[in-house]
Amino acid sequence: MVYIKGGKMMRRILHIVLITTLVFLNVMYTCKAVKAAEQQQPISVDQAIQQKEGQALVEGYAVGQAVSPQHYKLASPFSNNYNVALADSENETSPDHILPVQIPSAFRSQFGLQTNPLLLGKKITVQGQLEDYFSTTGLKNIQSMDLTDDTKTPPAEQPVSINEARGRLNEEVTIKGIVTADQSAVGGGKLSTFMQDETGGINIYSSAPEQFPELKEGMDITVTGKITTYQGLTEIVPNSSGIKINQSNQSLPVPKHSTINELVNSSLGDQLEGRLVALKAYVSSIPNSPAGGGYNVTVIDEDHHVMMLRVMNETGIIDKLNEGKWYEFTGILSRYQSFQLLPRKSSDLKLLEEQPAPPSSEGEYEGIVDRVVDGDTIHLKSPVLGTTKIRFVNVDTPETYHTPKNEADENQLRFGKKASDYLKTVLSPGDKITVKVGSEAKD
Repeated sequence: MVYIKGGKMMRRILHIVLITTLVFLNVMYTCKAVKAAEQQQPISVDQAIQQKEGQALVEGYAVGQAVSPQHYKLASPFSNNYNVALADSENETSPDHILPVQIPSAFRSQFGLQTNPLLLGKKITVQGQLEDYFSTTGLKNIQSMDLTDDTKTPPAEQPVSINEARGRLNEEVTIKGIVTADQSAVGGGKLSTFMQDETGGINIYSSAPEQFPELKEGMDITVTGKITTYQGLTEIVPNSSGIKINQSNQSLPVPKHSTINELVNSSLGDQLEGRLVALKAYVSSIPNSPAGGGYNVTVIDEDHHVMMLRVMNETGIIDKLNEGKWYEFTGILSRYQSFQLLPRKSSDLKLLEEQPAPPSSEGEYEGIVDRVVDGDTIHLKSPVLGTTKIRFVNVDTPETYHTPKNEADENQLRFGKKASDYLKTVLSPGDKITVKVGSEAKD
């Protein structure tokens, strides 16, 4: 038998080693547990709906907002930031496959759909408690909300000025500015409105407004899209998710005061296209019915320079206009082949307290013949007193029908053609003429 001196000391050493080992093993176990928790994989929305209760980390696409049991709003605008609806597909519409998520106040500025409508279609990971919400399985008591990495919006291209963007036709650009009109007032049911910075203005257009947040006057926005033109108007067509709302209720740019003559007969019109302008004009004629969602009202200045006032139905302005009156108009300088002023709301019309005399039309005007229509009507290349159509006083010839349907039509066609043929021996396209107009330009 062998005896070891210092046995008590040895036992103490062994005891310390044993305790240290147990502590080490416990720490290792805890670290593994923490790491396992950190690496917890999210479950799908359908899995969460089947689980019904308990803690869950859920991943899904933002598809809309719950508004009542089994009813979801799936397109902007949204009325609040209180919840977001998730699904396993960004195109899901069935309530049976949608999970409403209650958004606590700490996450509303980032994940509320009223503030962030462009989150639609983005993948979100949420940690919370599964329980009854909107009379179905929902996620409440939220602890974390994150955009999934592979769907985070990439950094936007550095914005350029609107003036520079206008010159980059068919290129993709990013611009930033203030919305100058509610799209619901001037868009005609589409995404069509205008934005402006200190260098210029431009039309924002898309035929699919449901893909974008509704734009309202005073919004500070960033737009990424392609520069195009339509009927002479320069536009930016936003990419999918290409509109970001930075702020709302911002001050609008001050309208540029101008005249019809300056806008239609100088380069100033090109410089101010898409921007807010103000001018004084006389309402020459108001049509009885709209065309293409709005009224084409003719306004003129004291020298009979003419411009169209494009009054959209949704503005409610047409009932406040009176023929034969002078107004100060504020609106956006738009274009449909030629320039037109686009008022946005009733306050854009101000009836002048002192009404000048109506513009006098009597006089002689130079013109160039574009074509002979029939025996009593010609068209000019450029308008005189706002029209290119000239009819002769005290001359009334038969009409020229293209598709006569009876004997009377045949007579009209035969004698109308004779009258037209005769006038063509007198006037030809390109002839310079003088148009003499009496005290009443139009009968």
